[in-house]
Amino acid sequence: MTDYKDTLNLPNTDFPMKGNLANREPEMLAHWEAIGLYRQMREAGVRTAFERLYWDDVEKRPGVYDWSKTDATVERCLAADIKVLMRVGDDAPQFFPDDWYMRDARGTLWRNHNGYGGDDWYTLLSPWCVEAQIAEREFLLKCIDRYAGRTVQLYAGGPHGGEVILPGMIPCYCDEHIHTHPHLVSASADNTTV
Repeated sequence: MTDYKDTLNLPNTDFPMKGNLANREPEMLAHWEAIGLYRQMREAGVRTAFERLYWDDVEKRPGVYDWSKTDATVERCLAADIKVLMRVGDDAPQFFPDDWYMRDARGTLWRNHNGYGGDDWYTLLSPWCVEAQIAEREFLLKCIDRYAGRTVQLYAGGPHGGEVILPGMIPCYCDEHIHTHPHLVSASADNTTV
């Protein structure tokens, strides 16, 4: 096997060029804890943090949930007296039957699909498949049961964020495809705008 490492023209940097997030994340979190990052954010005036809960990160296999990553983020925010605005339901798991997923006009299945271009990949359930909508609603209800409260407010993500509003969720619209940066408008429970 040919080693192309020496044929690449990469810049010399003071930081590692390898992503390696799975190994580096615990180090970063420990560093943030050591410097009191969340406390510093609160002291700098941050009152609300945005968290995105990806369905496929939480439910890797049918009925098997791992909430630990999101739990830890929420706990760190709440310990620093920072409210959390959480977008839930993006990127459905890929283990459902094909007819549960959205298809574009060409018939392309939106399972890990680059539908909008750019670097984003999507797995979207079909709004016309009853079983898919029931599964999504059940997942959203699990999120509400776990996180909803005055310090954590949830809204639905997906292709048309804000159209799915269940008790315990706030009305919200987020369109990431209009501008380079997400535009977020939310009427939170205490009548403030985030």
